Amino acid sequence: MPRRNARERMLQAAQAVVTRIGAAHMTLDHVSATAGVSKGGLLYHFPTKEALIQALIENYIANFHVAISRELARQPKGTLREIKAHIVAGAKRDAKTRRLGAALLLAAAHDPKLLAPARMEFKRVFRRYDGVGKNSERAAEIALVCDGLHILELLGLMPYDNRRRAKMIRHMLRLVDIYEGDSAKSGGTCDGPSLKA
Repeated sequence: MPRRNARERMLQAAQAVVTRIGAAHMTLDHVSATAGVSKGGLLYHFPTKEALIQALIENYIANFHVAISRELARQPKGTLREIKAHIVAGAKRDAKTRRLGAALLLAAAHDPKLLAPARMEFKRVFRRYDGVGKNSERAAEIALVCDGLHILELLGLMPYDNRRRAKMIRHMLRLVDIYEGDSAKSGGTCDGPSLKA
């Protein structure tokens, strides 16, 4: 267990460094000093800077899974409850988490191989949404909108203020409720959108 705790401490230190100065300026020396471990100890777990950044990306994804699971426990039963949890968990990301995500995204832009865990995650998530029957396309569309919103925020390109952002999130949640209701009324065979703009 101590080895696992040491690895977690190093990841937390790396997150702090990346959030503060960016992944491009992060060095293994910075991280080992912040974590209070020797550079050799850090290299044991993360032999290169790229391995450390990839571990940070995997950790970022894992933390989002935890947030989704927490929200999923609060959702009523329904075929689209997971997409609602996805929307709410995404909306609750705080500024620190967004800064970390932005730094990791920029690092991956310089080395696309670092995005391998994210690619696998997106495939897994969208395969799962494909499994919700007649609402699969709707679930995928809403997830894409939700993730697009997140990417715009990470890049600092969000054109709307917090009030407008909250309104968009409420709209996505209403869409899920309408889709769920339409599907239930038609015995799971509803194909077209039913919310007028």
